[in-house]
Amino acid sequence: MDDMPECGGCGGCGKCCGRPLSEGARAFLSELAQTPFLPVYRCTLPDGFLIGPLCVLTVEPSLPELLRGAESIEELAQRGLVSVDFDIPLQNAEAEGREQAVVRAHFSEAVALESGSMALTAKGQEAVEEVG
Repeated sequence: MDDMPECGGCGGCGKCCGRPLSEGARAFLSELAQTPFLPVYRCTLPDGFLIGPLCVLTVEPSLPELLRGAESIEELAQRGLVSVDFDIPLQNAEAEGREQAVVRAHFSEAVALESGSMALTAKGQEAVEEVG
């Protein structure tokens, strides 16, 4: 059951809770409009704390960029605009190796690094079309 209220015409995503999307979330929507699936990663730290989903969109993102991106992805997922799945990683070994190296450089203490994928949902596709 969809528990998100219909958009209040805020000019945000058109399919959210009435609050506009953050700039970072809008950037991920735009990226997903161009590339239907994006790889995401999740780190498990020694204390069991999970960090992610992390998505590497630039060659050398800073740690704050990765963490802001994770917040944006969570925002989109909570609104039902994207799905994030760690059971279905993307299969591009070259890109995955480079991106995993970037994530591991920031989270060298991680005991596990999982690969997954992110995609627009039908609701997300509608939001992309409405936002333009």
